[in-house]
Amino acid sequence: MDDSKITATTAITSDSKPGYSLWQMTQYALRLGTFGFGGPAALVSFMYRDLVEQRKWISETDYKEGLTLAQLMPDSTLW
Repeated sequence: MDDSKITATTAITSDSKPGYSLWQMTQYALRLGTFGFGGPAALVSFMYRDLVEQRKWISETDYKEGLTLAQLMPDSTLW
């Protein structure tokens, strides 16, 4: 297999900045943890609608990748 034909599909540049600050994301997480209810499935759908569709802080691809990684984490209640 020729390695020169393999290319990255996405490139991250050093000058790209997110559309939110750390403080805004912290406030969002605290508000969601305090007032959000309905279990994980409800919160995941609410976060998708709010962060991806309305605020556009996170791209759909990044959101899905993050959700996939979160599902791979071990369950801490088993310890």
